[in-house]
Amino acid sequence: MPPSARGRFLSSFIGLAALSSFFSRARASILLISSLALPSAAQQTINWTGGCNNNWNNTACWTPAQVPTAIDTVTINLNGANVWVSASSPSITFASMTLGSETGLNAVSLTIATTAVTGGWLKINKSAGLTSNTTSQHRLGNLVMLSGSSITHAENGAALAYALNLSVLNDFDLQA
Repeated sequence: MPPSARGRFLSSFIGLAALSSFFSRARASILLISSLALPSAAQQTINWTGGCNNNWNNTACWTPAQVPTAIDTVTINLNGANVWVSASSPSITFASMTLGSETGLNAVSLTIATTAVTGGWLKINKSAGLTSNTTSQHRLGNLVMLSGSSITHAENGAALAYALNLSVLNDFDLQA
């Protein structure tokens, strides 16, 4: 390569390197600005408090007063709680959910008739139960069922009236 061509090449290469460095800094600045500018939702622990119509979607039944979302930790531990998700309700989501207490002293039930359930982790303690009243799939990351817990499927009038459609992506821990 003639010396003048090498100089232009080297100059172009240095120019591209500087431009590349500029864009990397600009991209990093944009990412930093966008992460500062956009509020992020914070995961919350949402507890069933009852004292309402037992409807999952009633904010008055939860503390804090909001329906759980895909990023929330849900606890239904009120003795005698009988929580319903009706067929006309939107799909429910949660990051994790615990039904009942570790001791098994709090008998709780959750009956789901909505189109779908998507959750990261579900633990069903002794004396607690989940009843599915839909043919829609329940998708979970992990499922732990302690001895004395239950999952049942109520007749729903569909062709697969008693078929439970359950998908567990990772661990299904069924304890005796």
